[in-house]
Amino acid sequence: MTTTKVSRDAILKKLLALAVDGWGVDAVYKELEATLPPEVRRTRKAPLKRRSSRIPSTLEAVKRLKIPARRKKVLVFLAQEFEDKKFLPKLSDAKNFLEFRGLSASDLKTRAQLFQRILVILQDMSDDRLERLARASDRTGPAQLGSLADAIRDTGAALRSDTGGSQSAAVSDSAKPTYRHSDNPDESVNTE
Repeated sequence: MTTTKVSRDAILKKLLALAVDGWGVDAVYKELEATLPPEVRRTRKAPLKRRSSRIPSTLEAVKRLKIPARRKKVLVFLAQEFEDKKFLPKLSDAKNFLEFRGLSASDLKTRAQLFQRILVILQDMSDDRLERLARASDRTGPAQLGSLADAIRDTGAALRSDTGGSQSAAVSDSAKPTYRHSDNPDESVNTE
């Protein structure tokens, strides 16, 4: 007898889901209330509001953070640069940024979705790295990702060398490769 009840409940849920998908929540409530006797009807003052599944903009996401004002100012700047497509201008640039950090980006389709994950990385960066990234963001394009690469490399090196999880570990200058950018397409980028 219990299995009959469960299957009837499942059928009811599926029927209601189909009705809501087809006509909307308010229309289904209105029709349900119309079929009930007046003494059983509930009075509703306002239509039900659905929770928004909208992803917050880059600026909204940063402004919601509970972090020190100085750090928030830098993140707001980077968020604005991201929206203006000056920081990680192409979708592929943003996906590469995440993949270099070991995070998957294959399931993300929009810049807003990508920024949610990028923001996690930016929050983990030291203040110095974050400020360097912000200063370099106006030059960060497809051909000039040197500062971004440096920040990623240094953070990755710090993570690998420090088992305690601190990202502020210094990488010696002798261990740092140098990147030189040239506007001449015939010159290659050298690492030493």
